[in-house]
Amino acid sequence: MIVSRITYIAAMFVIVACHGDNKENQNHVEIQKSQVNSVESLNKSQPILSFDSYKFNGSVFKLQGSELKAGSVVFDSMIGEHGVVKGSIVFVTNKTVVQELFLDNKVTLLANNTWEYYPNPSINIWREYKRIKAHSGVNTVEITIDYSPIKSNHSM
Repeated sequence: MIVSRITYIAAMFVIVACHGDNKENQNHVEIQKSQVNSVESLNKSQPILSFDSYKFNGSVFKLQGSELKAGSVVFDSMIGEHGVVKGSIVFVTNKTVVQELFLDNKVTLLANNTWEYYPNPSINIWREYKRIKAHSGVNTVEITIDYSPIKSNHSM
């Protein structure tokens, strides 16, 4: 009889313990659901900022604005700095290729086979960059970026 009572008490203890664990698990699940709901509402309440990304100069740049052009503020993800597009394109090639590219008179020789091109501000600098880069006679092409300190209101 003592053995059956001990067995009965042990069985009741196991049942109560399992039942208690089930309630704790339900509370844990409810907490997780409420945390998920609060994060979802937080995400919905904050405005979503979208930035265009461009890959050039060996990095990925996030553009603040609608078009990549002279004066555009960009964020260089490789070095973690903001910069301003200067509006020129520097590339390495020979004089024959420069003539083939029809870059008008806004090309300056900077060093041996290194040229700087200032496209007309009405021309999309991104398209010009891709056009020059696509030429098989051009080795290196970079859009000039000024990394001088700029106002802190250009956060991304």
